[in-house]
Amino acid sequence: MTKGYHSYFYCVLAIFIVTALFFLPLFFPHVRILAHPDYGLSDLWNSGYSSRLLLQKSLHQGSLLLWNSKVGMGFPEFAKAEVGALYLPNIITFQLLSFAPAINTQYVLAFLFLSIGMLVYLRSHNLRPLPALIGSVAFAFGAYFIVHLSHISRIQTASMIPIILYTFERLIKRPGLITSIVLSLLLSQQFYAGHFQVVFMTGLTMLAIGVYYFSKKKISVKNLCYTIISLVFFVSLSAIQLLPSLELIHLTSRGAGFDIQGALQFSFPWSQMITFLLPFAQGTPSTGNWQLFSLNGGNIYWENIGYIGIAGLLLAVFGLVRNGKKNNFTLFSGILMTITLLVMTGKYSPLYLLHSFLPFSYFRAPSKYILIFVFFLSVLCAFGAQSLQHFLSADKRTKKSAGIILCAILILLVLDLWHFHKVYTIYDEPEKLLSPPPVTRDIRNDTVGMYRYISFGGSKLWNGVFLKSGWQSMDEFYYLRNILDPNINGLYDLQSFGVYNVLITNRFRLSQNLLTTLELEDKRSTTSGTFEKYLSMQSIKYIISPIGTLKTDPVQIYTPPESYKKRKLSPIGLYVNKSALPRYRLVYDYKVVTTYRDVSRALNDPSFNPKDTVLLENDPQVQFKAPGTQSIKPILLENEKLAFRVYSDTRGIFVLADSFYPGWRVTIDGKMALILPANINQRAVIVPPGKHLIEFMFASESFARGKAISLTGYVIIGFVMVSRFFSQFLRVSSSKR
Repeated sequence: MTKGYHSYFYCVLAIFIVTALFFLPLFFPHVRILAHPDYGLSDLWNSGYSSRLLLQKSLHQGSLLLWNSKVGMGFPEFAKAEVGALYLPNIITFQLLSFAPAINTQYVLAFLFLSIGMLVYLRSHNLRPLPALIGSVAFAFGAYFIVHLSHISRIQTASMIPIILYTFERLIKRPGLITSIVLSLLLSQQFYAGHFQVVFMTGLTMLAIGVYYFSKKKISVKNLCYTIISLVFFVSLSAIQLLPSLELIHLTSRGAGFDIQGALQFSFPWSQMITFLLPFAQGTPSTGNWQLFSLNGGNIYWENIGYIGIAGLLLAVFGLVRNGKKNNFTLFSGILMTITLLVMTGKYSPLYLLHSFLPFSYFRAPSKYILIFVFFLSVLCAFGAQSLQHFLSADKRTKKSAGIILCAILILLVLDLWHFHKVYTIYDEPEKLLSPPPVTRDIRNDTVGMYRYISFGGSKLWNGVFLKSGWQSMDEFYYLRNILDPNINGLYDLQSFGVYNVLITNRFRLSQNLLTTLELEDKRSTTSGTFEKYLSMQSIKYIISPIGTLKTDPVQIYTPPESYKKRKLSPIGLYVNKSALPRYRLVYDYKVVTTYRDVSRALNDPSFNPKDTVLLENDPQVQFKAPGTQSIKPILLENEKLAFRVYSDTRGIFVLADSFYPGWRVTIDGKMALILPANINQRAVIVPPGKHLIEFMFASESFARGKAISLTGYVIIGFVMVSRFFSQFLRVSSSKR
């Protein structure tokens, strides 16, 4: 083994040891899982775990979870992308391992990709092994990624950044078709991981690096051609995810981007700069003493922390001072950090208007750009470590101990970052996560297929605990799971009307807004039945809420265990809407509504009964008679396919209380029929008299087109790779003759 490979081996071995130090508690002495319950609803519990458990089940059934019927009247989970359905580490781990070990392995792989990728990137900039290792550890195990352990999609997407930038710079320095293809494959995998803002940041960083090399006159026509080829392949390979995601985005309020207020929400406050030196200077949410926690002000702890260790920060400053004039890339890193700082401070920055322009306005939370700031801060840290090594080696008194001193700094850095990890992180038993809370036993039979539930007030209850004591104890959180905030119901195979997602369709948003409006009106009135009527129309049979928030009496009450009743947690009530309509039904009358106000007026009309009448946006110009005999028998209720045996002695309208969304098709006895938008966000089909088989299938055209484009891209890449292999083989064979 050569000296160069020896150094790489020891550096990678050190990375494995550090990774084990941080994540061994997930596997030993027994399997545990990360358990961060954030402010309000938890990105980990209410999104990450629930959607990934459903993905694992879908993968085992040969599907990609294109549609999730458990939340929001049905939601295009694949199009949301954050579930990472096409990301190879997810596919492999979910196929080979049970849920908890699979999730834990995904974390470990992400941190290995981060640290080893960063090591390779830093070594490509002529940094020695030990300084490169220090920079790698500072980046991968710094506070940014530790506080984002509850955002697994972001970690996985960001884990690809170092190796992508390395490959991109290699393409600039040594342009070639194979490197171009490898870059496109890496970019597509990053895109599949699902956090589009991180992908956007990666693109901006690549653009900045391209400008840097162009200024050094290292960009030629050949470089540009291979870069364009790589980008074309990237778009082609990503089409299978890109097209469904674009379709979803254009059906939401984010289709035109955020307005300036929304885009600037969660900006990085200048006062938070102190946390680069002292991460707990203003407290920590893990213990409930975070002093500046304010969603409205945007002071979210985990979006504002970029700590890379005291040693890492000092080395970064030393590296910039020592190399700023000598090394162009060090100066470039410092300049890019300054620009990124002005971007991430958002509304506190003179560049705040930048966030009002596309594509920046597609994303909120300017503080998220701290990721790029931390990346180049870690680059400067590595250069600082190398400068220190040179400085020590130049002095005869410290020449022999230079390596020992750097090793000591590395150990101190690891211990510093591990201490942050230890203070911030909490683990728990996977059985507690997957074991259903008591409320699920009381609603399971009705909410599997036929009815839904809705919950109110869970976030407020949890925040009352979280803002006082953080997540030092999970007891309160486990009790409050009884309120079943979305999308945690995905863990327990229940159907919720609500959905935890910023990407909700305009139709569902209208349905949700109307529900909120009617709920408020219901609280002010003792006679109005409009709220109950709307719940019935949406097939909502159960309401879960803290005791005292609804006028009626609960059928079941869940009280906190005796061990922590002193914490004054509110009992949770289960309420029943006895007039709830089933998710699938036949009606024989309709009313045309063309505006949101029309819907509201119809619901407030005492003569309107959703049991008999459906609200349609278009007049089908069909006459219906009074019903005689009818029956509906569900024979298949899956995420992407539903089938019903239906009988009616007169023409009727089959109503399915699921989201109206592009890609859904319906057949009656095998013949295509028309789906009509109904009740704001439901589906309706006109059914002729007699016995019929009605089948709904989710056959997304955007997914099919994207799949065809991506498969074409993979076929072309495969053909190119095989051709290059055979040409290389023939060249070697002819040279031996």
